[in-house]
Amino acid sequence: MPKRELLALVHIAKKELNLPDDIYRDILFVQFGKETARDLSAEEIFALLDHFRSLGWKSNSGRPLAEGSQRAAGPSAASRLRGGGNRVPTIAPERATPAQRRKIETLWMRGEGVRTKSREALRHFLNNRFHVASLGSVRPRQVTAILSALRRMSRPSADR
Repeated sequence: MPKRELLALVHIAKKELNLPDDIYRDILFVQFGKETARDLSAEEIFALLDHFRSLGWKSNSGRPLAEGSQRAAGPSAASRLRGGGNRVPTIAPERATPAQRRKIETLWMRGEGVRTKSREALRHFLNNRFHVASLGSVRPRQVTAILSALRRMSRPSADR
């Protein structure tokens, strides 16, 4: 799916969720460190759309646009992307499951060897050690290595 169509989905979701621009920009900055959706990679756009779904956005809502809109008579961008089907195609790249991401976050927040127990510190750790922009971008093949590193950090120094 071309990036332009993915960006269209992001803005459709933003509109349907009635997200004010400042909150939308805060989400972009906190989750991805980016100022605009145009700077996101396709993988990050999929993660953002997943976040919007967790906020209650239904990618197949098919709500009519506001009256007076020029596109109100035609199909919405979301339905054009679906190709007439029931939902937006799921071409999202592999990502760790929510349970795996929770496990990583839990080990970080409760680990004895972790000095700064914050999400920002976890993001920094993931970026420096594993070249992962955020917890949402962790791939399944990276989970074992990340969990092993966190467990090693929590061991007493005599075991290392």
